[in-house]
Amino acid sequence: MAHRLAWLLTHGEWPEHEIDHINGDRSDNRLVNLRPATRQQNMINRRMHKSNKLGVKGVTQVKDRYRAQLWFNGEFVLNRTFATIEEASAAYQAKAQEVFGEWNRAA
Repeated sequence: MAHRLAWLLTHGEWPEHEIDHINGDRSDNRLVNLRPATRQQNMINRRMHKSNKLGVKGVTQVKDRYRAQLWFNGEFVLNRTFATIEEASAAYQAKAQEVFGEWNRAA
């Protein structure tokens, strides 16, 4: 909650929704690393899950191919398979950047 207190002391008001840590480090409460965010924006900026076996965000392996999937506003905006993990990752990152813009986190 230190990030919310820092926001209050600096801006004179509680944030309307949540406070996002731009670099993903929840212990980094410098003001340059904080921005107001909706829950959805805050979730978009999360790091890759620690159980990710491929080490590539948004990509899963399906037999001998790689599926890039991106779900947004209740529907898939990307759901394709590729021959290589690099192609799938590039497709995911391009679509995520298009959809999420500044909120997109690569890994």
